[in-house]
Amino acid sequence: PIADHVKSFTLQYLDIKSNEWRSDWDSKDATRLARVPRAVKIQLELLDPNDKDNVLKFSTIALVQLWQMPIEF
Repeated sequence: PIADHVKSFTLQYLDIKSNEWRSDWDSKDATRLARVPRAVKIQLELLDPNDKDNVLKFSTIALVQLWQMPIEF
């Protein structure tokens, strides 16, 4: 486990060209060369410490402010 009570932790990346969420991102990949995602979706599932059968779900989207600027490696 990542930490106590963490059931899952996932990241998804918004591709500005396809407007689709992706489960992986590689800015060195030819299809996304020198680009960063427009946004990152962060999802966290925690086991309720008071009720092991209950799963607490949290989700947020973080905008990536550099998405319009090319990056160099």
